Amino acid sequence: MTVTAQKCGVAARATVEQLLARHPGFSLPFAEQKLFYLKRDDQRRLYLDALARAGVPAS
Repeated sequence: MTVTAQKCGVAARATVEQLLARHPGFSLPFAEQKLFYLKRDDQRRLYLDALARAGVPAS
């Protein structure tokens, strides 16, 4: 089965909608605080960029 980038994007947005329904305050700054264990900025940025592309709010 081939999964297209578009299908992944749709699934990611649906997942973010579910996340925000359960945790309305979830945002990129909140996620960044929870990623304290990532010591390298490039790793943290990778996670945060993916969350942003999925639709996690910036504030």
